[in-house]
Amino acid sequence: MGRLQRIMHDLTARFRSEPAPDPHGRSIFLMSCPGETHSFGLSLVERFFRDAGWDVTSAAHEPHSDVIRTASTGWFDVIGVSLGCETLLPALTRTVTELRRASRNPSVRVMVGGPIFLENPDHSALVGADATASDARLALTIAESLLDPRARPC
Repeated sequence: MGRLQRIMHDLTARFRSEPAPDPHGRSIFLMSCPGETHSFGLSLVERFFRDAGWDVTSAAHEPHSDVIRTASTGWFDVIGVSLGCETLLPALTRTVTELRRASRNPSVRVMVGGPIFLENPDHSALVGADATASDARLALTIAESLLDPRARPC
C-alpha cells in the first residue's frame, strides 16, 4: 500500500504543472458506498480535487461515518461516491436518493465512480447519479461541467 501511495503522489505531482481550474470556492464530498471496503481509488480522486483547489470533505478513510449527516451539515456542490462491485448497486441507489434529500444544496450534483462504472457506465443513471468518470482527472473536468453558477450559496 505504501508503494501505491507513492505512485499516487508521483502521478498527481506530474499534473501540478498544468494550470488548475479557477475553483470559485467549489466543494465536494467524497465517500465510498456504504458497505464498500476499497478506498484507494477514492484517495486518488481526493488528491486531484484538492490539488485543483476544491474544498474536499472525505469519508474515504472513515467507513463508518454518518455520510447522510455530513451531506446535511455542509454545502457541497458535488457529492462523489465510489463503488467497486455490482452487489451494492441497490444500496448505492438508496444512498444517492438519501444524499440528495439531505443535502443543503437543492441542486447538488452526484457523481459515481469505481470499477463497476468502468465496465458499465450506464449504471450511473440506474443509481440516480448525474455522471460518472473513468479516472480522477476526468472526474475533475466532469465535476466542473456539472456546476450551475446559480446554485452557489450567498
